[in-house]
Amino acid sequence: MLKKQFTTTSLFILLLLLSKNTTAKSNIFPYISPGIEIGFGKHGANLTTKISVGVNLDDFSFVNITYGRAIPVKSVSPSFKNGYRFVEAEGGRSLYSAFIGGGGAGVVFLRDEKLVILPKVTLFAGALLFFRTDHIFYPKYKDPVIGSYGFMFVTPVSPLVIEFFEG
Repeated sequence: MLKKQFTTTSLFILLLLLSKNTTAKSNIFPYISPGIEIGFGKHGANLTTKISVGVNLDDFSFVNITYGRAIPVKSVSPSFKNGYRFVEAEGGRSLYSAFIGGGGAGVVFLRDEKLVILPKVTLFAGALLFFRTDHIFYPKYKDPVIGSYGFMFVTPVSPLVIEFFEG
C-alpha cells in the first residue's frame, strides 16, 4: 500500500513540475537527477542508486524528493545484508559557482526480522561529484547512529543547469 501511494504521489509531483504552466509563470525550473554512490561505514560498504525529482530556483537553490536503494557490497551487519530503500526530502543551494551544499531528512525501509522504518538524515557538498554522509538511527544497536560516508556522482537534467553550462 505504501509503495503504491508513494508511486502515485511521485508521478503527480513529476507531472506538476514538468507542466508548462509551472515554468512559464515563475522562476522555478524542474529537474530530474539520477545518481550513484559508493559509501563506507562501520557496518560495511554499499552501492547506492537514487533518483531525485525537484525544482531549481533562479538563485541556484533547490528542493527535491529522492528515492533510492542501498545495496550492500560487503556487509558486516546481519540487519543490512539485504540493503534498504529510502525516501527523503532534500534541499540546498549554490555555495560558490557550481559548488553546492545541502542536506535532507527522510525514512529508511529496512527488512530485518520484519519491515522496519527508521529515520535518516543526509548532508552533502560538491559539484557533480558530491561528498555525502548519511546517518540512520536504529535503536536496536548499542550505538544507534549508523553512519555512512561516500562519494556520489549525480547528473542533474534541468533547463537551468543546461543554460548554466552553455554559458
